[in-house]
Amino acid sequence: MGEQFILVCDVCGRPAAETVTIKVGNRSFVKDFCSTHLSELTAGGRPPRRGRRRTVAAGEAPRRRGRPPKSASAKKSTAKRRGRPAKSTAKRRAAKSTAKRRGRPAKSTAKRRGRPPKAQTSS
Repeated sequence: MGEQFILVCDVCGRPAAETVTIKVGNRSFVKDFCSTHLSELTAGGRPPRRGRRRTVAAGEAPRRRGRPPKSASAKKSTAKRRGRPAKSTAKRRAAKSTAKRRGRPAKSTAKRRGRPPKAQTSS
C-alpha cells in the first residue's frame, strides 16, 4: 500500500489550496492555506512595485557596501597633508644653498618622469 502526501491549511486543518512564502525583514516563512484563508490573506494585499526598492525606514540603516567610513576622531588625528613634510623641505633647501656656496650643482631630488632617454652609442 502506498503513502499519500496531503497538505493541510495551517489555520483550520482543511486541505490546502496553495503554499505561500511570506518575507518579513530578512526572514522567510512558508505557510499552507485553504482557499478561504488564502482569499482572506490576499484581500488587503497589493502587487509589488516595479523597479528598485524604496529606501529603508528611518529606524533601520541600509547595509553599506565597500569600505567602512572613518570615524570623526580618526579623521582629525590622521589627516594627511599634501606635499612634503616641513622638516624635509627645510633640509633640502639647506643642502641646496650649501652646494651653491661651494660651487657644485645641486642634485635634483625630483624623480624623472616620462620615457627614459635613448642610450648614446659611441662609434
